[in-house]
Amino acid sequence: MKKFLGIILTIILSSVVFAQGIQQKPLSQAEYVKMLYGLEANPASKADLIQAIRKRGLGFILTRGLRSLTISKSRNDAELRRTLEEADR
Repeated sequence: MKKFLGIILTIILSSVVFAQGIQQKPLSQAEYVKMLYGLEANPASKADLIQAIRKRGLGFILTRGLRSLTISKSRNDAELRRTLEEADR
């Protein structure tokens, strides 16, 4: 019985660890722009946007237009621009 419980516990723990290792899909351009426009209404959401970029990465090509939009909507925030450029590499 102890062996059986040990096996079940091992299976459960390994599935939890495996599930945590699964990455989310990269941030889409639509998601990024939506979060960027949300900065105007809620400047505190900047940390969430930066975390999403760092954690998920970018699933789109960073164009001059997106860079310009980022500068205008984030009020030229250096940390957000730096994070965006790092993710684009």
